[in-house]
Amino acid sequence: MEPVLAGNLLEHLAQRIAVLARDRHAAPLRRAGAGARQWRTAQPGRSGCDAEQLRYAVATDDALALLLDDSRSEGATLVIRLTRVAVVAGLEGLAGAELDAARVASGTFTAARLTLDDPIFRLQLAYSRARRDAVGRRWEEADGIPPAPDACGQSAGISGVSDGSDALDRPGPTADLAAALLDAPRRLDPAGRPEQAWAALEAVATAYLVWEGEVPQHLPDGGLGPRLLAGATASVLERGMSGLGIVARERI
Repeated sequence: MEPVLAGNLLEHLAQRIAVLARDRHAAPLRRAGAGARQWRTAQPGRSGCDAEQLRYAVATDDALALLLDDSRSEGATLVIRLTRVAVVAGLEGLAGAELDAARVASGTFTAARLTLDDPIFRLQLAYSRARRDAVGRRWEEADGIPPAPDACGQSAGISGVSDGSDALDRPGPTADLAAALLDAPRRLDPAGRPEQAWAALEAVATAYLVWEGEVPQHLPDGGLGPRLLAGATASVLERGMSGLGIVARERI
């Protein structure tokens, strides 16, 4: 499956749902659970259409067949559940997007205050680590090598999470990072408000710093490998910081 609209998966889905609701204005999708695959839209209430009828239209739409596992109506809202393939495609689109930020390609950044209390430094640190992890040697053993099962048949060192699908569905660093990445394009819209862009970058940076500190040595991917998450993070942070006039530094 090809990446959707250079990673803006949620916008693609929101626009399609608006078409099915016969509305020219799409309601944004918001995270609807602790995992990364459930998202809620207020399109039924905004469009004045019946939520259950819209759910049926979404469930039977050929254009959404590979992107959604399930959908349900809740009051005047609609909750959709993304397929694993859709999440991976969206992240691949983010990781492969062209980068046009001003980047310092060499040299080590030094400043009077190098602490995580500094929000700009936190963004730059997350970008530096994501860039390193996306192109470096850290994941050579993790990428493409199945983890050794323990006595219970579970993946060693993954606390019972047997595959990437579980990691996307349950609360944890992987779900938080994937959700922050998928939500970022909407909030980084150049026509939007700078504070929304800043909040999106902070969410991605914070999620990545937690995730990269806790990710096990061997992570089963099935497409959702650590390099993909690192690459998508580096791309989102670099483009977002460029829009806010912050230099994305490869080394700190």
